[in-house]
Amino acid sequence: MNRLSKLILMLIFASALNAQSVTIMPYHLPINYKDSGVRENSSLTGIYGAFQSDLNNKFELALDYSDLNYISNFKIKQYDFTFAYTNESIPGWRFRAGGHYIISDDDLTDQAYVLFAGVSKYRFRSWDVNIDTYYSNYNNYTPSFNAVQLSPGFGLTFPFDRTQGIYINSSANYIMLNKRIISDKRNYFSLQETLTYYKNRFSISAYVLFGEQKFAVRQKGFLVFNVADLMKNGYGASITYSFSRNFFLKGGVEFDKFDEEAYGTSATSTKFIILAGFNY
Repeated sequence: MNRLSKLILMLIFASALNAQSVTIMPYHLPINYKDSGVRENSSLTGIYGAFQSDLNNKFELALDYSDLNYISNFKIKQYDFTFAYTNESIPGWRFRAGGHYIISDDDLTDQAYVLFAGVSKYRFRSWDVNIDTYYSNYNNYTPSFNAVQLSPGFGLTFPFDRTQGIYINSSANYIMLNKRIISDKRNYFSLQETLTYYKNRFSISAYVLFGEQKFAVRQKGFLVFNVADLMKNGYGASITYSFSRNFFLKGGVEFDKFDEEAYGTSATSTKFIILAGFNY
């Protein structure tokens, strides 16, 4: 473990000691590839922490370690660090900002970073609307480039009673590269529809993704695709169960289809989500 990783873990634990509310989530994602011309099965392991000093201020930290396997026993080890701050001092409004930093054996994307900010307006258990902006910088890439991603979204909640309901979310992603990377195309657009049903301690969620993405940022800045593959349609589902107020488990699967444009091949990836959550 390098110095930055140790520092991040120290920040997580230090933040937890000073917070009134703490959520810690270790997770593991095996990744299986099919029909890839260069990739073999890989994995991602990480830890996420959310810390609230009061009802209006929330800090989020995450550290990921990816073990990426390629043909001919070639391997890449990568660390991803994400930090985010959310403020809800104005009733019905949420403001968020943060960054994502990459340390990788891959010289092309080593020290790449993402800066993001977003604002959302909501009415509790009714509706929400948001827009997030991401700026990605790949200074070591050949050629060096940057990308801007705009991600607006809108959600509706249909409560059946105090403990049961359905949440529907529609979001879009528009990605603009300032230079052409492999292909002649620089702008990419996609839509995602998500449906969640919740009841008491149980919830099940499913999504479908249409369109194209390249160097995309997902999961509110916590997942960065720092590869030149053309991401296409995808879908996924997950189940979460809370055993108590302090402990929950989540399992799921995500499927993505993509083109390895540098190699002229098309492939699919399947991610299995294994996550445990602890609330204090």
